[in-house]
Amino acid sequence: MKIKCKNEVKTLPSDGKQRIVSIESYEVCNKRFNIKFSRIKKWLCVLGLSFILFDFFKGEKTYTPKISINEEYEGRFRTYFAEYSLGKIYICKEEEFDKVQRFLGNNDILVIDKRLEDNPDMCVYNSFQIDSPQIIIEVLLALEAYEKENPTEWNRSFESMYNEWIVHNVFYSFHIRTDSTAHVDLDNEDEVIFNLPVFSKILKIKKN
Repeated sequence: MKIKCKNEVKTLPSDGKQRIVSIESYEVCNKRFNIKFSRIKKWLCVLGLSFILFDFFKGEKTYTPKISINEEYEGRFRTYFAEYSLGKIYICKEEEFDKVQRFLGNNDILVIDKRLEDNPDMCVYNSFQIDSPQIIIEVLLALEAYEKENPTEWNRSFESMYNEWIVHNVFYSFHIRTDSTAHVDLDNEDEVIFNLPVFSKILKIKKN
């Protein structure tokens, strides 16, 4: 912490001596609160790595996802795209978000399709509520299937999406930037960050 102040020196006409007649208010500069988002991203990766290490040594990483694609899906907001082990997965455009949200079931998951933006993105709404690795895997498999059926410039690897989701959950649990960490944005720009070799070596998940 640095404290800055300025003393004003004047010559008083009464005795001709110089004295300090006023002191400007103190200006306190505390650099500890000047945190840039780049630093947050570094800690985000560190915490995410710690969480994945804990998750890796906690149990076996082989799952058999329970997911089925809805063959009658027509792209309309009332039609779910896939079913996973606990409910349905809806994928909609931003303009349809309010309509879809009204009729979601308790275990239904909503994904917002932003793949046509400058930075192609798939946003999992309220992703912080999903902390089961198996459910995360099922949702990500549904997103990969959705992209295959509706190809765009969106390009994310399975491993990087899983890593990013875990990291968002960790940060949300610590109440860090909850407005953004509550919903994981799987955009193209974050592929480089969350597809680091160290993540890929630690994360060993078999998609049967």
